[in-house]
Amino acid sequence: MPRRESILELAQIALAEVEAAKPLTPEMEVTVECDNLGSWLLCRCAYRDNCWGGVGALHLDYARWRAWRGEPLPYTPRAFRAALTAEGFQVVDAGTYGTMVCGLLLRCDLMSCGIDPSQPGQSITVRQNDR
Repeated sequence: MPRRESILELAQIALAEVEAAKPLTPEMEVTVECDNLGSWLLCRCAYRDNCWGGVGALHLDYARWRAWRGEPLPYTPRAFRAALTAEGFQVVDAGTYGTMVCGLLLRCDLMSCGIDPSQPGQSITVRQNDR
């Protein structure tokens, strides 16, 4: 029997979709020349050892970033995973959690947890009931 999402998981998915639908604004951009995957990584992502980011959420953000810039999306989800691997990231299938990438998170996700992405020493704490 396939696994069914809990109400909490469905609410989290719905909230993520609402957040993803919000338009990007110029304030969300870093003032650097951003024209490729590497620039998107610098503009929109944060690096944290031993943390895992969802590849689907990263791909969605990359697609929105490209659309905001009036550029076509060069990667399918599969090609995006391959591009992250080519950039040196470990990408794995995490079963029910989807495809995850080690060490790469969206800056906005860190900020929503009250963590400053520019401070590499800050850790992320997950409470037992959040797992």
